[in-house]
Amino acid sequence: MQKMMAPGHSTAHRQTPEYRRSRGPRGQRQLVRRPMERPAPVWVDGPVGKLAERLLVLPCALLTALLVAQPAENPLATVELPAHPLSVAEADGWIVASLGLSGVAFIPQPPWPEEPPVIVRSDWPSLSLFDLEGPRFLLAGRDGMVRHVVIDSDESEPRLLLEFPVEGVPNQVALDGGTLIVAAGGAGVTLWDWPELSRPPELRGRYPFAEFARRLAVDPLADRLYVADSIGGRVAVLDIEDPMRPHLVESYPVASFCDSLQVDERFLLFTDRNAATFVARRAPDNGSGNLWLLHQQIGLINPQQEHRDVKRVMLLSQEESFLICEGESGVRQWSWDEDAKVFREMAGYRPRGSAVDAAVLTTGHLVVADHPHGLSLFRLVGIPERR
Repeated sequence: MQKMMAPGHSTAHRQTPEYRRSRGPRGQRQLVRRPMERPAPVWVDGPVGKLAERLLVLPCALLTALLVAQPAENPLATVELPAHPLSVAEADGWIVASLGLSGVAFIPQPPWPEEPPVIVRSDWPSLSLFDLEGPRFLLAGRDGMVRHVVIDSDESEPRLLLEFPVEGVPNQVALDGGTLIVAAGGAGVTLWDWPELSRPPELRGRYPFAEFARRLAVDPLADRLYVADSIGGRVAVLDIEDPMRPHLVESYPVASFCDSLQVDERFLLFTDRNAATFVARRAPDNGSGNLWLLHQQIGLINPQQEHRDVKRVMLLSQEESFLICEGESGVRQWSWDEDAKVFREMAGYRPRGSAVDAAVLTTGHLVVADHPHGLSLFRLVGIPERR
């Protein structure tokens, strides 16, 4: 299958033997690895594979036109923050917004009074959060630190249990059993032995990236780690059965930048910043060696929009749904159609500014990191409260 290329993609202006510099549909500069250096993977063989290839080469604008657009919901409220939110998550009844070098903001879940209280810890520079289930979670620090934080009750402020440095700048962290996994940008992926959360972990293994490890997801059914290699334009699949020797198993390239991915028991989702979101389904164990089969391609709602680099994808596994943040186009919600065996767009959410990230609350609300305004709150359509 040929490499997936964004509409209008140019391959001119070669600068080095390994890379070429090109410009996207609106003239933005982007770095793309040469095709001969990284051949495209064979997703599927036979008739299904030919169908998938045809799907991939369809212009994204045509694919989008075939979908029925849903009216966008407007926010119920917007909470102003002292800095631009980079990511948002829920942790034991609190909304947690990462503000980069400005720290992290904690807001109680709704219902709110007229002015919801906002607790800001400016001494905890934060890029993202990993929920440890219950009142504890991990903050990936913009300053190269990982912080173990606890919230004892709704009335008390979050407090720090432990902080420790890691290699590089941690964009995202995850805990898989007793192994801490860090996506650390140019420092690649590092794996740490962490059997006791009250003590600092010990570095066990690393997988270097020539480009930028931005996001990661752990496969719930296998010893596999999926890494969004942002600048490298690929999803890298690592075997982590031995944390001391992680190694590359497969690589799925995209046309420009891969900034987000998610995986569950059935589906792998990942983004191409300038083109689409891709949905793959788990391949049957038939000896073919394929891990995933391409299932669906979802084009951008506005492929000519300039600020597309904030696109994020999130799975809502219990409802067989997922969300796509597409910057100024807002957030789109897609749900599984069992009769047609495809995902269909069910709802849209239009923040005041640009949708950078989103999280689903147990109250049945959707909270969006609304750049530059703060956090916008929506009623999530079609999904009941999960108390």
